[in-house]
Amino acid sequence: MKLYPEYSQNIIAYVIQNGIGTWYVTEKEIWFLNQVNFAKAFGVEPNNENIEFTNKISSGDSKLLLEEIAPYKVTNKELNELIGIYPPLKENESVLELRPSIYVNIDTKEIINLFPEPSGQFQDYAPNDWESKFDDFWHLIPDNDVYWYFNDRNVFSESA
Repeated sequence: MKLYPEYSQNIIAYVIQNGIGTWYVTEKEIWFLNQVNFAKAFGVEPNNENIEFTNKISSGDSKLLLEEIAPYKVTNKELNELIGIYPPLKENESVLELRPSIYVNIDTKEIINLFPEPSGQFQDYAPNDWESKFDDFWHLIPDNDVYWYFNDRNVFSESA
């Protein structure tokens, strides 16, 4: 695992491409997919890289995004192992940094954000032709990709 989840810094993302879902632990900034609007929101003129990236994502070409996140791929087993060793979870406390924060379906051009902080309003910086919202997406994760069960219990719902 290249990065570890760290609250408000590195987040857990579930990305679907060609019908296959994959987990990633990345820096949160990666998920502002409309980099042009994101730059403008901070009073910065978008550069050529921002424009190229946003145009490619909008046109359905996710190659740049997938290349950028490839080193951050993790398995549900790795994430489950983190839950098993994370001390606060053993004490039955909720740990927000280990919860999935964003669902990105490249096939259907959809972003569902569940990141709890205002600094991660990814749905507001989605490509213009994508559906985006702030909502729960955990029910969309196939059972074989779910990692938040430990000792036969959902550690997030029972520890919240």
